[in-house]
Amino acid sequence: MVKVGDQLSDQVLIRGTTYRPGFIVITKAVSADVLEVGEIQKIILRKKQVLFLVMLGDAARNNLGFFEALPKDRVALAGYESLGDYKPIVKRGDSSCYPFVLHHHVGPLPADD
Repeated sequence: MVKVGDQLSDQVLIRGTTYRPGFIVITKAVSADVLEVGEIQKIILRKKQVLFLVMLGDAARNNLGFFEALPKDRVALAGYESLGDYKPIVKRGDSSCYPFVLHHHVGPLPADD
């Protein structure tokens, strides 16, 4: 996943938002109540691209209105431009389940007709 010429960073500032390993990013909004999330493991700077090596997880909204994420034990590279939301979430909880609340609406992209 890391190529020759890539640089690793312990944090990156993009448009006023800081991203660090351990933060949660939304990689895909399946619906208003189901999200695919990734915990940032490494930040890779590749030419003019910012990539996040993330441990993927699924998150679902519970009956109290907050999300609970469960890791899938699968890693992926997520580009900054492809994130489902640009606001990172500080991880709380343990590695088996971590709850979080969104501060704004995140929904799936409209389907192409």
